[in-house]
Amino acid sequence: MAIPSTDPAISMRLAPERGTPESQPGAASAQLHDFATCCAATGVPFSTLDASGEGLASTALDVDAVWLTDDVWAGPLNTPNGLWPGRWPSHVPLWITHPQAVPAHLTVAWDGRPQAAGLLAAAARLSRAWTVPLRLLVVARHDDIYLGVDTLDTAAERLMALGVTPATAMLQRGERTTLLVAATAPDSMLITGWRFPTPGSAPRHTDVTERFFTQRRGAALLYPTPLSAGRW
Repeated sequence: MAIPSTDPAISMRLAPERGTPESQPGAASAQLHDFATCCAATGVPFSTLDASGEGLASTALDVDAVWLTDDVWAGPLNTPNGLWPGRWPSHVPLWITHPQAVPAHLTVAWDGRPQAAGLLAAAARLSRAWTVPLRLLVVARHDDIYLGVDTLDTAAERLMALGVTPATAMLQRGERTTLLVAATAPDSMLITGWRFPTPGSAPRHTDVTERFFTQRRGAALLYPTPLSAGRW
């Protein structure tokens, strides 16, 4: 994942599961090359690292983000080879990619919790570096009386303080996963939180996360947040 910074960021691609059409020799390198080409064309500083299987566990300690491709979710998520992130020892963002590697716009989805406010900074950073518009979405349950227009205004003000004016700003109420899936699109990347139960532990895999992964229509960038910062 090429997160722009003054220093080159590191990208790592998760190779497809064995037995899938994408897992033929050379497929991983070719797809990683396509990603690097897109980053170079948009002026995003990056370096890349290709790893798969058991090599992911140790390599994940030294990267800024882990890039997963669509075909990873086609088979069982908890595999003996450790392809599911549950075995990874470090808290790094997970980028679940889409054929359009560099999106035309970004959507940041925030649930208003202060612990997850770092999502806004990450989204603003990417929006500035990629020079693509950023859409703001605040998601809330129907019965959540603490989230409202004030939360939306606060988020918009934080983004503007970071140098990005949201192209759109919306507050939506409903079932969180349904709202997040609806916010995805083939030409967009959704930026939202990923819950870790305790420091140093793996992300939690639930029916909710699997439904999001399998139903989403575009790329997603999932940032690690504490257990108290999200509902997954």
